[in-house]
Amino acid sequence: MNIATQPELLPETESDWINALTDEACRLHDAAVEAYGCGRVNEAEGLFRRSIALFEQVEGPEHPDVAAALGSLGAVLSALAALLDGQSKFDEAERLYNSALEIFTRVYGEEHYEVATTLNNLAMIHQARGDYARTEATLVRALAIKEKIFGRDNVDVSLTLNNLAVSRCAQGDGEKAAELYDRALAVFEAELGADHPITLIRRENYEDLLKGLPKAAPPLI
Repeated sequence: MNIATQPELLPETESDWINALTDEACRLHDAAVEAYGCGRVNEAEGLFRRSIALFEQVEGPEHPDVAAALGSLGAVLSALAALLDGQSKFDEAERLYNSALEIFTRVYGEEHYEVATTLNNLAMIHQARGDYARTEATLVRALAIKEKIFGRDNVDVSLTLNNLAVSRCAQGDGEKAAELYDRALAVFEAELGADHPITLIRRENYEDLLKGLPKAAPPLI
């Protein structure tokens, strides 16, 4: 006896449709997380975008599920941007960093750590292009956020200070660079120890800078 193929049952009510779409959004989100964890960042980006579109359709753009998925997408975009940055594909990297920055600002607010980190990464692209005005403005903004979160005597804050010092050095402002290096190095030594690799590298950079600065004139007798 032939048995006819039964058609797949479709949701019958609006509530059923909503539940089905929500389940699919969650499935896509979980698949995106898995892809990202396995290093398949391009695949993860597409899955996150599809998940977000469904969450927004079902729950509205301001729902916490949308915010969570957007935050994950921001992380993926930052990872993709970092890969492109490492390949000197600065235009593409900048576009992705700016997209991530927009997402992080929307989801977390303007004074969140992810915003500061993305600003720091954008600043490195500006510096690679020799655009020191934008480099410094972006780093100063990142520094202000980090100082508000962590206080002045923090390793993460000092990493941004170090980047500002590098920018000033590249512009030929050795005195300001030395001031920034000195402040950053004091925190690295206090928080990480004098023999930590990060401290050693920063101290070497600082000492190299000092060697190139003009010597102070001897006092008149």
